[in-house]
This record gives sequence, structure tokens and C-alpha cells, in this order.
Amino acid sequence: MPFYTIVDDGYNVDLYRTRKAAIAAVVGNDFALKADAEEAASDTDIEKAVRTRPTVRLYRLGERAWAYRIERHARAR
Repeated sequence: MPFYTIVDDGYNVDLYRTRKAAIAAVVGNDFALKADAEEAASDTDIEKAVRTRPTVRLYRLGERAWAYRIERHARAR
């Protein structure tokens, strides 16, 4: 089972043991999945992106630099 990290634009890292916990930390805010987007991604869009991609960058609306990066990591056995 993988674990997840959320890195903010200041490179502070938070560790989450489940995908659900990582997603809960960012949903409900107005983030986009692409730079310079004018509309926020839905909570479902963010969840789908985290589930299907190893790295997801979240952008504040209208900005080019990412605000948060969610990464999936393989758990060592």
C-alpha cells in the first residue's frame, strides 16, 4: 500500500498514510489542476488525478506556479 506526501510551495512536507487522507487535506479549496486556469477543479477531479497519476500539482486560480504537489510513494517492505 503506497503512502502520500503533500509538498507546499515552500517545500514543507506532510506525510499521509492513505490517499483519502491526502485528498481530504486539499479538497474544498479553490485549486486547479493546470496553471493559469480560470475555474477550480472539482473535488472529484482532484481525487481522480491523485488516483491515476504519481504526481499531481495543484495551482491557485490564475497563477502559473504550483501551490501544492501531491506525490504517491511505494511503501518499503
